[in-house]
Amino acid sequence: MALFSKGFRFWKRLSHQSNYKYVGIQEPENSQFWQKNGYLYLPGFFSEDIIEDVNRLVSEVWRDCPPFVVVDDLVTGRRNWMSDLSSDEKFHHCKVNDLYLNFKEILHVALHETLVEVLAKVLGDAPVLINTLNMEKGTQQPYHVDALYMTPLRENNLAASWIALEDAHLDAGPLQYYPGSHNIPVYHFSNGGIHFIPEEMPQWQEYIQSNISTLGLTPHYLKAKKGDVFIWHSKLLHGGAPIKNQALTRKSLVSHYWTLEDSKQLQCTVEPFGKGYWFKRNPHPVPPANF
Repeated sequence: MALFSKGFRFWKRLSHQSNYKYVGIQEPENSQFWQKNGYLYLPGFFSEDIIEDVNRLVSEVWRDCPPFVVVDDLVTGRRNWMSDLSSDEKFHHCKVNDLYLNFKEILHVALHETLVEVLAKVLGDAPVLINTLNMEKGTQQPYHVDALYMTPLRENNLAASWIALEDAHLDAGPLQYYPGSHNIPVYHFSNGGIHFIPEEMPQWQEYIQSNISTLGLTPHYLKAKKGDVFIWHSKLLHGGAPIKNQALTRKSLVSHYWTLEDSKQLQCTVEPFGKGYWFKRNPHPVPPANF
């Protein structure tokens, strides 16, 4: 497939064209900011050319609808193979899952050498890319913390990156988050664990809201520019603001990372890539009813 033919050319260009002047997280001001706020904002990290290559790839994937790509249809609430979407469903707002498994263009961005250095500092270990999500529009997702769903073996051994694939307008449903919310003590469900139990989520929400009020935390909205990167802590409360103008897109690439130590203990198959790693696995299963 033609989609696989561009990896080397893309990487050769990427290795020379990151705009970002890296200042190590080990610098006291950066480390303290992360500990206090639970996120890092890296403006102008990727060049225009690199972002356009990612956008071009995503457009080609939608054009060809390969049979191995899984999407979550946010209109119908169903998970499906991209190739099985109807002509109408292809215009729905969808999350495109895990292009990193088949397209090195995504690996080269999500595991960019400098980005890996930052992630390794905040995680305290080499990062392992465990999933990617490509989205055309804002998610409008309710506030949540990633540790509920992609629960690491050890608290704090998970982080995420969000890459702006275009300028994000505030009417397009921007990323919203509560600085400092990662310091709220972790909530334990009835089984003693921190992985979510669906029936108990109302209690979790009440607990989080109570702590937000007690701590006086206020939401922020990310008005990112194309090529900016936002990294957040596994316990940072975040979501997608409502879309005020449905004509606007908010193209983005979201990636989640475990630590190498946790991944090995979970017996994940990991492959090295530059200074980082990626979780080699099958695509998410698609429910039989959707075939």
